[in-house]
Amino acid sequence: MDSMQPTILIVDDEKHTRDGLRRLLENEYDVYVAADIAGAIDVLEREQIDLLLTDLRLGNEDGMTLIDRALKMPHPPICIMMTAYGSVDIAVEAMKRGAYDFVTKPLRRYCAKSSTPSAKSRPPRPMYCSRAKAARAKNWRRMPFTI
Repeated sequence: MDSMQPTILIVDDEKHTRDGLRRLLENEYDVYVAADIAGAIDVLEREQIDLLLTDLRLGNEDGMTLIDRALKMPHPPICIMMTAYGSVDIAVEAMKRGAYDFVTKPLRRYCAKSSTPSAKSRPPRPMYCSRAKAARAKNWRRMPFTI
């Protein structure tokens, strides 16, 4: 994978969701996928991941646990929780644990904006997720894109 591209780790126990998001994002980003927490931790320990996009329910595991572990890494990624079982309480809990954003499935559209000058001059594409919060993240310079 091209090390100049930002990296995204998609963690979802549903294969069609992982594969669909990977296909959607792989032309502009280095995309890694995992089906469970063990697979995600393996990738996080081997690769410098800029953004972790994890499902809340990972079979009998919990995406909140993954966020907790990811944020303890030496170079923690920005974490976004996604779920089809969204509620205000779950969103608040995810944010308290360090998630940068919380989005509900189905994710119909993603906005991905490169930091290259030509991309900055174009208006962003429509987004399904809440707001492009990652642009304000403390490690924005390391992660030149928003979701």
